[in-house]
Amino acid sequence: MTQRKVVDLTGKQQLCQDFLSFFPIFKLFDIISHMILDIRIHPDPVLRQLCEPVTEFGSALSQTLDDMFDTMKASRGIGLAAPQVGLLQQILVVCYKDRKFALINPKIVSKKGKLISEEGCLSLPAIHLNVMRADKIEVHAQNKQGKPVVLKERGMVSRIIQHELDHLNGVLIIDHQPEVEQLIPNLKK
Repeated sequence: MTQRKVVDLTGKQQLCQDFLSFFPIFKLFDIISHMILDIRIHPDPVLRQLCEPVTEFGSALSQTLDDMFDTMKASRGIGLAAPQVGLLQQILVVCYKDRKFALINPKIVSKKGKLISEEGCLSLPAIHLNVMRADKIEVHAQNKQGKPVVLKERGMVSRIIQHELDHLNGVLIIDHQPEVEQLIPNLKK
């Protein structure tokens, strides 16, 4: 092992990285602390169940949110709801362009306008459907500390929130298109 002389903060950062490289167990802890969760695929019954409100705000919730963000990123998604990873809790995460946030116990309190646009879903791979959604919404929710959050969104972020909130109520994009059942047999179980 060679000794390094630390002269500034960047040197300290390098020394820390060198230290971690000699003790791979620390890298293992970093890997363990962030997990990629399995995405539930239709017709998994958990996708049709109603989610329960979150009542405990703490380290377990923070870990769940980290895992959901990591899973969404690894799956190349822009939104993810808890039932899509097998959790029946009112949690959704969004990462679109420069926006990244989580909503706990979200409720849409107002909607304005209507737009039809194509949507896909991580739980329905290879299916893309035109879905009508409100253009503007106001959402009341909580953050990961349990503090109240009010969002006023429009356009794509509004669409993502509505899509993910549908999941919390057991609703999928195929439920917005009644004719899909006739086109793809056994899809709407």
